[in-house]
Amino acid sequence: MVEAADRIRDTSFSHDRIGLIEVMGRNSGSIALWAGVACGAEYVIVPEIEFRIDGLIRKLQASIRDGKRHSIILSAEGVGSGADIASRIKAMAGYDVRTTVLGHLQRGGSPTAADRVLGSRWGVEAVHLLTRGERGRLLGIVNNKIVAHRYDDPIRQENHNDVSLATILQNLSI
Repeated sequence: MVEAADRIRDTSFSHDRIGLIEVMGRNSGSIALWAGVACGAEYVIVPEIEFRIDGLIRKLQASIRDGKRHSIILSAEGVGSGADIASRIKAMAGYDVRTTVLGHLQRGGSPTAADRVLGSRWGVEAVHLLTRGERGRLLGIVNNKIVAHRYDDPIRQENHNDVSLATILQNLSI
């Protein structure tokens, strides 16, 4: 994901345009927020934070006034089509926006070291659950700790995605 964003940034920089990257995230903006901070995006659009196109355009205009000729925007798929957002930006501000939908390309690739360690942690916890006779559990991470939920627990819960990364992104993208 970050490698793709880096390549899109390089192209956006060389062509003085905005790159809008649509990533997975129907009900949660976690992927967009994490990737946005990791790749230095100027703006991230997620379901958990109210999106106003005029606010985005003001931020883009301020960047251009400051001499920046390109930007990267990450958008979770749950907030709408990246192509539609790009069309609105072009119609309202006249900027050249190119959209890339990463979609399920994000799911492919080799696991990182952190992915492999997480798989090992989950495997150990799954064996512990089974040896205690606990079945029908779903493993997740809360505060960097492996937790076991009953299958129907997460479905009943509201999404409480930590959007503090949005504040970090706002501070870094000034």
